[in-house]
Amino acid sequence: MDDDIDVDGDDDLDNECFPDTQTSVQSHAPARHVAAATTPAVCEPVAVAVAPSSDEPPKKRFRLNETETLASTATALESKQMEEEPAPEADEVGVTPGAEEEDEDANTDQFPQSKPGFLDFFWFDAYEDPIRHPGQIYLFGKTLINERDWQSVCVLIRNIARTVYVLPRLKNAADDIETGERVDFQQVYKEINEKRAHLGISKFMAKPEEKKYCFRQRANGVPAQCTYLKVCYSFDESPFVGRGCESGATYERVFGVRSTALELFLLEKQVMGPCWLRVPYTRASKIVSWCKHELEIDEPVGVSLLSTNYPSPSLTVLSLSFQTVLNEKKEHEIGCISAVVEHAVGIDHSKRHHKATTTTAGTTVEYFTLIRKMDRNPLPYDLEPQLARNQYKVGASTLKTFSSERDLLSFFTTRIQNLDPDVLLGHKLYDFVLDVILHRMQVLKISTWSKLGRLRRGKIPFMKDGSLIRKWLGCGRLLVDTFISAQEFQHHKTYSLSFLAQELLGVAKHENLNAQKLRAHWLDGKQLAKVVLHCCNDSHLILQLMHKLQVL
Repeated sequence: MDDDIDVDGDDDLDNECFPDTQTSVQSHAPARHVAAATTPAVCEPVAVAVAPSSDEPPKKRFRLNETETLASTATALESKQMEEEPAPEADEVGVTPGAEEEDEDANTDQFPQSKPGFLDFFWFDAYEDPIRHPGQIYLFGKTLINERDWQSVCVLIRNIARTVYVLPRLKNAADDIETGERVDFQQVYKEINEKRAHLGISKFMAKPEEKKYCFRQRANGVPAQCTYLKVCYSFDESPFVGRGCESGATYERVFGVRSTALELFLLEKQVMGPCWLRVPYTRASKIVSWCKHELEIDEPVGVSLLSTNYPSPSLTVLSLSFQTVLNEKKEHEIGCISAVVEHAVGIDHSKRHHKATTTTAGTTVEYFTLIRKMDRNPLPYDLEPQLARNQYKVGASTLKTFSSERDLLSFFTTRIQNLDPDVLLGHKLYDFVLDVILHRMQVLKISTWSKLGRLRRGKIPFMKDGSLIRKWLGCGRLLVDTFISAQEFQHHKTYSLSFLAQELLGVAKHENLNAQKLRAHWLDGKQLAKVVLHCCNDSHLILQLMHKLQVL
């Protein structure tokens, strides 16, 4: 049926954002503050397909013929007939050659092995722009290369068809909604066809399909199980909304009118959350992300869901902390950024880390600090010796200095791109950390801000009042805020990092630095070393707090 839908994808990715239109869905459990792709927003009831029994004979599919042109006469519209076709073979209904279904009892000790011409990847984040690029979605995840190297993947899926379900009316309104006889589908089709012509929908396809209503409390007039008229057409066409479209003389209501392409894709493929997917290996015609692999698929039929028995890969987590100083305008400027990176955080129960990570040699943890000069003054000559006395391993990869704030932030985004973490972690990540970083990038006109995520973007997503639009910040990466997670899993009067470190981690001596008096610390090596150690220690505490709360 999808072969008859004429849909054209848009090859250009517009970088500008509309605050009230775009959506970015992140899928990550059980951290409820991370937007979950497993449960897309449903604007109205959606019908769920009923799988036929294996004992039943193959059903026959009905296709309603469409006339050649939109300006067809009333006589031509009435002459449309319902043709009966035998059920197509497996290779005609969306089973891509070479993408056979996986065994549900597949080996759970090994990761899936990609077949020639296909790529298997573990997806955990999705993004769509239903206004500028309707019918297109982006899936982000990671794939295993050469049995040891995990690399990021971005898959662009085009030409997702808009799908609505039309419930025919009862011939006798007094009949029971479950068993009563309903209006013939040819009459329903005729009315839908007339209304779509007025809406400017040039081409669509329809067929009867049996559905179950998926909500326990059914709305008035909606049966638990019924045969609907399934209507598919391109997202490039106008939605089936308007005067007289919600109901008609031959049908009671229409379901799924406002469903987005991402919602339809997840329901059609029965994607329950982060999982392994198999897609044809077709390189993208245009680079739209910061991922190491970019694929492009013209039809969603090429995507297949692999067995849920495969293990989940470990995630790379970057824990972020920084120290600001106040300038003459009483604005926050970034003076120092520290990060701790853990490359193998298990998200399966059997791989979950129960102990705090360390930074000794041979582990999967690394750290680095970026610090800049202040007021054109050179950094203290004894900074590195003071750090070494406090067991900070000074090296080219752990400490880097910059002459300006702009150079520091530019290098920071490049470092994130090279490390390519799956998760960005912070305390008050939304309300303070990313807010300050992105405001400073906007002031300093740093165009590579989108490296904080994995999708290339141009305009920083600020509202008119200056606040950040959270759901657009980390397209392709999961954002975890321990400040929000602690409020979900713990019950305290305060959730500051100092309090949580003492209450949950047993760290008694932890105090925040005063940003108003901090500028003078850049003139003394011992005092500046305390600033560096404080930032690095905060990053490590936040990482330990994430493990303690079991956010991932």
